[in-house]
Amino acid sequence: MRVVNKTKKIVLYNPNPLSKYRLSVQAPLALLAISKILDKEGYDIRIISHCLYEDPVREALKQCENALCLGITCMTGYQITDGLNVAKLVRQKYPELPIVWGGWHPSMETKQTLESPYVDIIVRGQGERAFAELIHCLEEGRPLNETLGISYKENNEIINNPDRPLEDNLNGLPSLPYHLIDVKKCLYSTEYGSRTINYVSSYGCPFRCSFCEEQVVSKRRWWGLNAKKVADDVEWLIKNYGIDAVAFHDSNFFVDKERVKQFCEELINRNLKINWGNANGRSRQLLSFKDDLWKLMRESGLRLILTGAESGFQETLDFINKDLTVKETIDLAKKCHEYGIKVI
Repeated sequence: MRVVNKTKKIVLYNPNPLSKYRLSVQAPLALLAISKILDKEGYDIRIISHCLYEDPVREALKQCENALCLGITCMTGYQITDGLNVAKLVRQKYPELPIVWGGWHPSMETKQTLESPYVDIIVRGQGERAFAELIHCLEEGRPLNETLGISYKENNEIINNPDRPLEDNLNGLPSLPYHLIDVKKCLYSTEYGSRTINYVSSYGCPFRCSFCEEQVVSKRRWWGLNAKKVADDVEWLIKNYGIDAVAFHDSNFFVDKERVKQFCEELINRNLKINWGNANGRSRQLLSFKDDLWKLMRESGLRLILTGAESGFQETLDFINKDLTVKETIDLAKKCHEYGIKVI
């Protein structure tokens, strides 16, 4: 694929997941994640999200001039509509600019996504290294056939390169480059903090819920940052942006019980006055935690847990391979109430 303007500029667009009448105020974690390596390599990364700019579409069109590519992430839903709108306008103004998509929907529905005239390349699944390698290929004019984990169109044919092995040592990657965005515009109010920032500390989930994309994208594997690294990031966010709460966007935060324990101890030992929540976990998994760990989680600042109850009917839970009982969800609610932790 030919790139007309070989610059170091990369434009990344985060479509709004809500309708145009509502605004999602959060840091665009997916775009920050794929910027980790490229930021360290000195690329000029322009991240555009609806909470960052008054007119994000206009900003995207402006920034795409002399760019290496436009990258768009999306989940199934309104992000597709918004993303396609921007991609169409960019294609009209910069017909030679490669348009790269990634995220849950393109990873799950690769063929369908590539059939759009506004999609040239897809980065499937975990994207940090795949996107970095793709950018190197575009910059140097090299063929795409050796880049693992991508799909693309060539002579009207869809080509799926082999999957990229999942990189389970996240500690070897740079931290999320929050400095690429105006963090003040991404802070939001929650029940447990007035200056909350969203953050992700792990990828994947080992369970087999039949409706979930993790079976396809992460192959039922889970891998996370170590507790010290997560605490380092939280401490850095407190010192640099004055946050008072962290919302964890992990698919399953509580997989590694020892990591949870060590993370809580890190927060307490460093005397970090922070609340944390939005942490996703399974009822049976959390009920296996001893009371001393529940006390530690509460003391460290845990205020809200998300859990996938999915249904109040056991037949439905069995049908979707939830591997839980209705009673376990009720028991988890009681346990959370006992320790003053909200459960959703």
